[in-house]
Amino acid sequence: MAEFEPAFRRALDIEKGLNTHPADRGGITNFGISLRFLRECGLDLTGDGIVNDDDIRALTVWRAREIYREYFWKFDAIPDQGVADKLFDIYINMSPESAARVFQWALHGIGWAVKVDGVLGPKTLNALAASDPERLLAELRAQQAVHYCQQCCDYPKQRDFRLGWMRRSVS
Repeated sequence: MAEFEPAFRRALDIEKGLNTHPADRGGITNFGISLRFLRECGLDLTGDGIVNDDDIRALTVWRAREIYREYFWKFDAIPDQGVADKLFDIYINMSPESAARVFQWALHGIGWAVKVDGVLGPKTLNALAASDPERLLAELRAQQAVHYCQQCCDYPKQRDFRLGWMRRSVS
């Protein structure tokens, strides 16, 4: 079964630290955790009653680990660590609904008849766990790239991220 720690270490290698790119739709991020996410969850890391840039800047790697474990890691039942790492990466970089759709389209691509509803439910997770790891990884990478291309079409300011996103999709 997949383990959180290797997936988390891989995520940190990808996400690095503080990012203040003005075109980032999530706002300022640190270790891949965005201001938008903190606000949606009401996570006031500084304890001042306001969720703002200061909370992102105050984020430590240990607190990021706790947040990832609680809010993002859904993949203990995945038998292949490489697949779990990729699923976790996608889940971190997209909204939960978008990530679930990418997973579901990937499952369709390898022959599973799961509903593409953007819900990371038991049917999707069970199909992910039962899939051939090599075929699933190849399809996940392709569907991740398709999602990023669509983002660049829908939100032209996101084109600044396209090369990084393509590199991310093939990793």
